[in-house]
Amino acid sequence: MGSKQDNIWKCWNIHSKQDFDHFLPRIEFHPQVDKEVTQRFDLVRKLIHHSYHEYDFLDAAYERALLTLEMSLHRRHIELEGTPSEHTLTALISWGQNRGLFEDQKRITDGLVNLRNHVGHLKAHYQVGYLALGLIQRIIEIINDLYEDDELRKKRKREIRCCQRILKQVVNDGAILEWQKQRLIIFRAELLWFENRLSPHRYYFLFWPLFDPIEKEESVKICDPLVICCDMWKTKENTLVFHEINDDGELRLLDLSKSEDECKYRDWKQLFDQSSFPLQQFVEIEIGKRRMEVRCLYKR
Repeated sequence: MGSKQDNIWKCWNIHSKQDFDHFLPRIEFHPQVDKEVTQRFDLVRKLIHHSYHEYDFLDAAYERALLTLEMSLHRRHIELEGTPSEHTLTALISWGQNRGLFEDQKRITDGLVNLRNHVGHLKAHYQVGYLALGLIQRIIEIINDLYEDDELRKKRKREIRCCQRILKQVVNDGAILEWQKQRLIIFRAELLWFENRLSPHRYYFLFWPLFDPIEKEESVKICDPLVICCDMWKTKENTLVFHEINDDGELRLLDLSKSEDECKYRDWKQLFDQSSFPLQQFVEIEIGKRRMEVRCLYKR
């Protein structure tokens, strides 16, 4: 194994160890997660670290994480049912869904089952590569979900679904964010997490302004998204209003009403979609990492 960066990382806009470290998934577990499960992730962490030099180590890290997910489900089955499970991963996922153990939507857990089966029954070479970082982050979230309070989870999921539906309607074709005397055109808004285990409740919103998607000197300069903690949100005259906790200010999210803003967004979206860099995958992985960061705030 060499000491230099594997050149494949440059295809993902990662040109230094500092860039690489920025995108590493957050490996942090609920205190009740079985110790053997967390210990198995020590190797996942090491494999990810070494993938900076040898890109193929990412796939090994991903496969280890998938197998550990299956083990964690078996351990949780024993804890809740009092007996070992002879089920396959598919049946364990169904058991967990029926038990209400997952924060994720069914399509996501089903997708992980399909990926696990693919790993366990290889018929040809495949490579997950960079996408493994986001998948590993999601696996960690699912393992942590196994130990959450069921009633609080149900309420949280309802609130997140409601808010996400409204956000998607507003930001589907771009939107304006008014915040701290700034007027920003954004392409993405997400409720990362609704923290209803604390009083008052906290909403962690992500807003991502437009950035220059054009490649310059083999890289794309991507601005960081805004992550803002609020204690309430509401709709008011076709506008979403958010109350920020830290400085007692307000944010307003509204449709693109000016023609020049609409033109600017359309031109940007075309460049974004045509970029030689996998920007959409980058955005999804970064959102997953930010979600994990705010979820872990409660446990610190």
